[in-house]
Amino acid sequence: MNKPSGINVLWFKRDLRLRDHEPLKAAIEAGQQSGRPLLLLYCFEPSVMADPNYAMRHWRFVYESLTDLNGQLMDLPITYTAPVYLFQREVIDVLTALHRQFTIHTLYSHQETGLRITYDRDKIVARFCQQHRLDWREYESNAVRRGLKTGVGVQANWDRTMQQCQQQPDLTRWQPVRLLANWYEVERGPALPDDWQQTDPQFQPGGERNAHRYMTSFFAQRIAQYENSISKPLESRRGGSRLSPYLAWGCLSARQVYEVLLTNSRKTALVNYVFSFGFLKGRKPLTPRSGFVLKEYFPNRLIWANGAGEINSKSFSSIGYPSWCNSLIISCI
Repeated sequence: MNKPSGINVLWFKRDLRLRDHEPLKAAIEAGQQSGRPLLLLYCFEPSVMADPNYAMRHWRFVYESLTDLNGQLMDLPITYTAPVYLFQREVIDVLTALHRQFTIHTLYSHQETGLRITYDRDKIVARFCQQHRLDWREYESNAVRRGLKTGVGVQANWDRTMQQCQQQPDLTRWQPVRLLANWYEVERGPALPDDWQQTDPQFQPGGERNAHRYMTSFFAQRIAQYENSISKPLESRRGGSRLSPYLAWGCLSARQVYEVLLTNSRKTALVNYVFSFGFLKGRKPLTPRSGFVLKEYFPNRLIWANGAGEINSKSFSSIGYPSWCNSLIISCI
């Protein structure tokens, strides 16, 4: 049997986890069928880092999350492994270099929702894939279907996604790509800032394993204080979920949290947790999906839903801060 040409690439974006990761699962299974190895990468993109919605605390959290992923990968019980390779370059430049060196067959990723700059970036990547006849397989993230003009079908898509089993990659079957050290040294771009690589005890640590630790402690302990403390800036630090950054950067999927929530559905506080974002300004409750994904839009806008299911945006400057925002701002990264 001839060795297949090219490699497959898994591009991490706001999905910094190894569990319930549909693109990673699909990429590993495709490699099993085709024999193509799989490269894992993350790009710290200068254009995105320069966006005013981001600051050093965000990139420290991302770096900590990627470090956690690499720690898990290094512990895999397989013959040889490889890290998530980190680049500080525009992703289009990295893909160009990889395609020149290896020939990329298929690119896997989640769709990214959030800022216009990343949406425009994805359109550039799509054109690159078309020009080079690469197959780019994108998967919905947290039941959000990007590009919908109205709310039609949103609730049905949420229900369908939440009812599906978690998409667990079998990492023991992963065939990794290991980059040559000299090539990687030239192509990876400038070294990452030292400040990102220094932990700050005043902030929650990034990482998938920390995310599960916070989720476990919330549903086992802090949830009891949630209902009576969430609108109080100081007390909410002991009763809040603290899951916002882990959901925003994909260390947890909404489905993972939702499944744990369902196992505790008899607790009144949990119902309030899911719908706490909806009883504002006399509007009907948002769906659970909206509550979980809301933080992703938090840097400069809030997303509201009216009774018809339409999405409206209002800036903080025009509506002020709802009570629960006080505590969220304190812990927001």
